[in-house]
Amino acid sequence: MESRDDPFISRLARRAIRGEPRDVTRGLRISILAGDQPPGTRIPIDLVAEFFDVSRIPVREALKSLVAEGLLDHRPYVGYGVATLTVADLRELYDVRHALEVAAALVAVQRATADDHVLVRKACRDLDKAITSRDKAAYHVMSRRFHVALLAPSGMKRLLGMYESAWNLAAASRPISSLSSDELSTLHADHGRIAAAYIAKDGTALAAELRQHHVDLRAAVTSSFEGGGLVGSPQATTAAPARSPDRDLSQRALEGRDRNQTNRRREDGPDTSTRE
Repeated sequence: MESRDDPFISRLARRAIRGEPRDVTRGLRISILAGDQPPGTRIPIDLVAEFFDVSRIPVREALKSLVAEGLLDHRPYVGYGVATLTVADLRELYDVRHALEVAAALVAVQRATADDHVLVRKACRDLDKAITSRDKAAYHVMSRRFHVALLAPSGMKRLLGMYESAWNLAAASRPISSLSSDELSTLHADHGRIAAAYIAKDGTALAAELRQHHVDLRAAVTSSFEGGGLVGSPQATTAAPARSPDRDLSQRALEGRDRNQTNRRREDGPDTSTRE
């Protein structure tokens, strides 16, 4: 399969720069966080290397970095895939994110300037447009922009770094993509009340509205993924190929060059670059 025909590469090309070696980690990260790549999607290492015009080595290094960030999973003999979460995982991340958000917001609301208020209002208008056009991908991006605009004036760099990590871990599973229009409208109404309390510099009301938003978000995700299974994970992209029992025996017998080649297969997964 050529890179232009591969679904992962086609989606990657929306945001990453083809032939730009310095963009490997950043390009993959942006594509995942934007919600372009469904959870469980396998990463075609050879095609990614071809896309960025690099060898497999920097691609493997980028994938290891993204595993460390929680955006990718790695399974021996299978390869790398976009991370999947259970509903319980997602609830836990939302709880962490909420605690961090309230702590930063109560500082930010007192430090925010008129210019900061302008950014919050603009983020709300952009969310309005996404809701009106029923554009869940845009809503996914603009919701993050809104929350970041709220917290940035806090200046709490370490806390905001933890907040970003918690957001990224949840965003990779694209929970917003499975919510109904009514659920999104409820969440957006929360945003409007949050913005009003923020601009009024009412910390008590802001904390209450953030709490309600957290409750609504958890309820929406729970109702959308009843049963507690994997979030947003198409069965076709997550099923692992069966392992042969003979493979483990032969693995231990390999020496020298054969062992190195096998280790590479364990890290990268099967070569799909020529599969029809």
